[in-house]
Amino acid sequence: MQGVVYRQLPVKERKRLHNMAATEIREELRRAADSKHAKQTMVAQLAHHYQLSGRDRPALKYLSMAASFALEHTAYADALAFFEDAPTQTSPIGAKGCGEAGTIAGPPAIASAICNALGLKHIDMPYTPEKIWRLLQQ
Repeated sequence: MQGVVYRQLPVKERKRLHNMAATEIREELRRAADSKHAKQTMVAQLAHHYQLSGRDRPALKYLSMAASFALEHTAYADALAFFEDAPTQTSPIGAKGCGEAGTIAGPPAIASAICNALGLKHIDMPYTPEKIWRLLQQ
């Protein structure tokens, strides 16, 4: 039912409602306790509502934050989805760069492979041979 009503609203009204939702979520985020999970959820919701309200700059900011949160929790698929969505916010037609799609999955895939091979939950960039050698010696 909600979806039917939403689709019948004029685009301008949808954008206004999403902007109002983003404003409320942003205030809630400011008041939030130190729960990383709650903040991650609110940041992703902010990105979603700012995107649909047509406010590209804050959408890009919160998409990047959501991707960073996801990377911290080794949620590489989630991080990749946020990073893939973020560049469309900077183009007037939502286009991505030609080479971007082929390179965006590389760092999370490499991090995942190194972590799996070494039995780690997280590794900070850059992934230098020296750093990996030190980790192997531990």
